Amino acid sequence: MKSFITETNQFLLTGEFTNNLDNFGNINLFSVPSDINEEYISFKLLNNLYDNKKIEELYDVNMEEISTPTLSESIEVESNKDTISRLNIEVAALNDQLNAVINSSKIKTTDDDVAAAKNLIIQLRIQLGEGKVESDFSSEFPYLKNVDNPPK
Repeated sequence: MKSFITETNQFLLTGEFTNNLDNFGNINLFSVPSDINEEYISFKLLNNLYDNKKIEELYDVNMEEISTPTLSESIEVESNKDTISRLNIEVAALNDQLNAVINSSKIKTTDDDVAAAKNLIIQLRIQLGEGKVESDFSSEFPYLKNVDNPPK
């Protein structure tokens, strides 16, 4: 029996390969005692013949993935571009309106409002017993009790 390398070289040179199948279709594995690491399996090669007409009847064989766009698709693209530009203009207009509403609704604090809030906070702190007079508290918000003036 020939070694695997010999049979492989013969196949590469001549294109012929000896199938080692018995009469029942079993694959025979051979190993030569001197080359025990060389084992191979041979498979019977089959040529499958297909009826192209039957395949075309059952399946769509046309290449639809590479088809060029039709005229209606290009019209839709132009229509979508017009819609996008119109929506961008509307968004800009709505953004301007929103900014105008925000600017008009801003609360403008005056010095009188700040002084009234300060007096109210200090009066509440006096009622809680944190101090007795306005000078017991800091002049900056949140008008906490001065550390320099310990309670009397």
